[in-house]
Amino acid sequence: MISLPIFGLAARGIGQKGVDYTVVTSAHPQFVGNLNLFPTSRLLFGWLMASWRNIEQSPLFEQDSMRLCSQNTQLIKAAGTTPDAGVVLVYAVDGMGTVAIAGDLFMYDDNLSRLDAAFVWDDVMVQQSRRRIVCLADWLVPGHGVPMPISRATKQQAGCS
Repeated sequence: MISLPIFGLAARGIGQKGVDYTVVTSAHPQFVGNLNLFPTSRLLFGWLMASWRNIEQSPLFEQDSMRLCSQNTQLIKAAGTTPDAGVVLVYAVDGMGTVAIAGDLFMYDDNLSRLDAAFVWDDVMVQQSRRRIVCLADWLVPGHGVPMPISRATKQQAGCS
């Protein structure tokens, strides 16, 4: 049986045309599939923003972040895995607080400090971006794992204030 994102969204009452943005968190191949599933959404791919008819620079080309669909969603720069990688922050999520959808910035849920050299463009920038996200978020959705809370100890190790 094929399991596409559209089926999960449809089960929650969201159709293909109800998606405003499709965000590619990094240019690694595992994050660029199914881009055709949401033909009316704006595609955010690093510093570029594309619609069905045109491609332009996204606000992230010059800014550190941009608002997405609401006051509670934001895309921020998180270079390291690729030069133009991003993380989606969702604020005020019931029972979770701020959730970071991190892509390959954090690949796995078993060890937040784990780095896979094959997927790192700049290891210093990865560490800087990771510290920033750990300090901003309460929960983390890694690229290849399940959502997990960010512990107080992890925040202390990152030097969050």
